[in-house]
Amino acid sequence: MTGIAFFDEYPGPILGHHPDLIVGLGRAAAEMMPVRLYCPLYYLSATDPPPAVKVVSVNGCRLPVDVDVTRDNLLSASHDARNAGITTMVNLFFDESHPGVPLDDIGVRFVHVVHRPGELPRDRSTKRRLAAVAERDAFVVHTVRGREVLDEVVPGASVTYVPWPAATAAAIDSRFNRMPAVVEPRRVAVVGGARRDKGTWVLLEAMVGGPPVHIIGELAPEDEQQVREWARGSDVVWADRWVDPHAMEEAIAAAAVLVFPYLPEFTRHAGASGSLAQARTFAKPIVVSDVLAPELVSTAGCLKVPAGDVHALRRVVEQALANDFELHNEAHSAARGSPTCSLLRVSCPGLAGRGLILMGFPEHSPIGTGNAP
Repeated sequence: MTGIAFFDEYPGPILGHHPDLIVGLGRAAAEMMPVRLYCPLYYLSATDPPPAVKVVSVNGCRLPVDVDVTRDNLLSASHDARNAGITTMVNLFFDESHPGVPLDDIGVRFVHVVHRPGELPRDRSTKRRLAAVAERDAFVVHTVRGREVLDEVVPGASVTYVPWPAATAAAIDSRFNRMPAVVEPRRVAVVGGARRDKGTWVLLEAMVGGPPVHIIGELAPEDEQQVREWARGSDVVWADRWVDPHAMEEAIAAAAVLVFPYLPEFTRHAGASGSLAQARTFAKPIVVSDVLAPELVSTAGCLKVPAGDVHALRRVVEQALANDFELHNEAHSAARGSPTCSLLRVSCPGLAGRGLILMGFPEHSPIGTGNAP
């Protein structure tokens, strides 16, 4: 094996974590071996990979997915990778692309990252197809519940749980050592998009007459209109374009408290909150609903609140604001005392290294098999 490839063809319109994830993983893997990224070139507009990473353009597959286009993209990427001596490809678009994954021997074995296992179809035909894919390929999920769900859908498959990779360990360490910003007015921040299942309306109702709210993430036009309706009486700002990694980092660092008031319906897809994982790479006070709390690698610096309880959320946010330095120090101290748990388990090299381990090449992983339970 002479390298590893990463594939994603998600077209947007809201790109979310897709550019950061594939470029971050490519950068991490490039420290170990040659890397090729197969993705739309607009992913690189604000997230440039290092020069050592070869980027091959892939046209974004429209949603809903055209199976023929997806199959052609995967075949083309696999053929190019194989010609470069690469026989392992990490597919970061499996949730939508699984109907187009080739079943015949194409000389490349995949690690399919399943972001939302709970949304995979359960019909007999799909389960047979997924079983055929599992005979050759391996799967990665980002939650313990996701592993349980995929085990039900594809019994006997090689399924590994790896927490969402949000940054490199070095970047996380630097963020944890950053002193809390004193920015006025002190803002409560939400990382990611504004959706009903993420409890955005609960937060905005809870913050009426309270501290300003910053939604750090691009909103689709329909979501923006919804936020305008929810925000009556609240002081709230949001982005009207994709937030690049630097702007995201600065906005998170400037927030006094990060809030994740997710509702039970969010957990139905059995996937992770990439936003929560990203937020935990900062030693920031975090308020999290009880339905999302099980995803936390560490609870240091976090306060829990019942999902959907507006009054409890207001009370706990005010508690976090009143004790933000203490909560920061609690998170910082926990990271220093258990760096493997608090830092490496959410780092980009975790998934890159784990993908290599799944393919039988543990010598290429700088962190060994301890990165994921």
